[in-house]
Amino acid sequence: MEKLYDIQFDVIGDEITTHMYYRSDCILFSDYEGGRILSQNCNYDFFTYYNSLSIKKWRTYTNLEDFSLVIEAKGNFELHLFGHYKEKNGEIKKEYISRQKHTLDKKTQLIIDIPTNVLSSVVGFSIYPLSETIVYSACYMTKTNGIKSNEVRIALITPTYKKEEYIYANIRLLNNYLFSNKELSSFFHWFIVDNGRSIADTYKNKYISIVQNPNLGGAGGFARGMMEMIKSGEYTHALLMDDDVRMSPVTFRRIYYLLRYQREEYKANFISGAMIKMEHPNIQHEDVGIFDCDGSHHSAKPAMDLNLWDSIVNNEEFKYIDDLHYYAGWWFCCIPSKYIKEDNLPLPVFVRGDDVEFSIRNNPGFITMNGICIWHEGFENKFSGAMEFYQVERNDLIVCDLIGELDDIKVIERIETLFWEEIYKFNYLGASLLLDAVEDYLQGPDYTFCIDGFKTMKQKNNKDNKLIDFTDDIYHIIPENIYEWKPISRFVKFIYDYSYNGQARIPNFMIPKRKGVMPYGWGYYPGKICMTNENIAIDTIGKKYVVYKKNRNEFKKIVDRHKQIMNQYYLKKSEIKDKYLSSYKSQLGFDSWMKKIKIYSEKE
Repeated sequence: MEKLYDIQFDVIGDEITTHMYYRSDCILFSDYEGGRILSQNCNYDFFTYYNSLSIKKWRTYTNLEDFSLVIEAKGNFELHLFGHYKEKNGEIKKEYISRQKHTLDKKTQLIIDIPTNVLSSVVGFSIYPLSETIVYSACYMTKTNGIKSNEVRIALITPTYKKEEYIYANIRLLNNYLFSNKELSSFFHWFIVDNGRSIADTYKNKYISIVQNPNLGGAGGFARGMMEMIKSGEYTHALLMDDDVRMSPVTFRRIYYLLRYQREEYKANFISGAMIKMEHPNIQHEDVGIFDCDGSHHSAKPAMDLNLWDSIVNNEEFKYIDDLHYYAGWWFCCIPSKYIKEDNLPLPVFVRGDDVEFSIRNNPGFITMNGICIWHEGFENKFSGAMEFYQVERNDLIVCDLIGELDDIKVIERIETLFWEEIYKFNYLGASLLLDAVEDYLQGPDYTFCIDGFKTMKQKNNKDNKLIDFTDDIYHIIPENIYEWKPISRFVKFIYDYSYNGQARIPNFMIPKRKGVMPYGWGYYPGKICMTNENIAIDTIGKKYVVYKKNRNEFKKIVDRHKQIMNQYYLKKSEIKDKYLSSYKSQLGFDSWMKKIKIYSEKE
């Protein structure tokens, strides 16, 4: 038998994430022999995100059929093996697989086979100590006799720009837990693509290469890592990972065994790792994303609390709807080498959208699984108008021109909606960034694929709103629920729309001199900002704020600019689309990327 992965007793994070590992009213204690002491008459439930077995997916995606729970323990205890599955009506049912009572006066290995005919999609176990019990180790194992294994050699690729704190921590973690593991280390190599040229060479070793690169953004960093992988010719997969993440090293073991025994019909699939929010470390933000018809990007699944047992089942039993545009985020994504070729590299968009475009261009299937994940800061907590209004929307316009299947996505309509929402908030800078996105897109591929992405983002950030730290008076005006929706009457709504929230068509003296208070970033709350003179946008996480002041001259100026740019868009959109399409393939090539790397290296 081969070990799939160990049961994890050491919690990564704090008490908030404990139930991702085990559930109990009692805690686990370490003993002097390295085991875990389980207290008498306390139930310890290991049907959790990290310590359950997604048996249905293992049997679907691999040729493995026979699985066992193996435990080394001492003491008097009951061990229950059970699972859960979903019926067609959506109801979750519990399946009792095995109930055993053990009295062990010395360290003893127990092997509990999981029957091949179980209905459960996810299996786990619980231990109820009748006396103090010590568990020395536990793992899931599988029988591999007669099962053909696949060659697996994984290139881990991480572009970074001056995120040493995260990079050095993850280097230490992988050196200690992956690269020191004799069983697994030879199957992984980590290419750290240093866009900031700030990672010390002393961190290089036989398992880690540090590749100096000009700052071509995430797209350029991932492309450079793929190019190093292509040049070596020895890797079967690329595992793309952001630089500012926390991880559990056992994830790499799961990926390795998933690939080693993967069924032929699933070898073309991407393995899409989940992003769990760093600030809410039990909440899954996304494992597969959707580029929706309204131009938005969002998770295919609802947010899930991974502390809850039913989330463990729902996460694995989720049914994807056909004919939607799915993609895998490159915070943690494993891609077969068949897609990583000299003429099939990422699109040069600096940041945001490279992963979306690459996924939809190549149209793979996606594999997700409990326990394959990273922790990453949630995007809603670091809203940037320069990023969300300029970079994302500009790139979305480009991507929709390049891929015919995306003709149903209405990016320009989303930009229009966002523009008027920001205008009604008096956020003229945010609205201007949206117009910049359209204006730069209209300059075509010779501009957008060749501009200095770092310099452009710096310019857009300088143009964006500047938030300031909370002052004492700000605390007093923040409502208890800043996200509360406030209705407005039909008559007031008419005046609000007719006057563009008091910015035109009615005299100023008719507007009360009051302030609106609303969340900063995403969200549109007419009831909070209706007929105000200024609106205070609050970032409750970062404890910062910005004031948007009504200015009729600015309103007129930006509305005139909006009309001019939108007229240009509808006049030139077919011509511009043809230009992007004609340049598409040449932008994805090895030589094209090498040229960019050379040009920007010389500039530095």
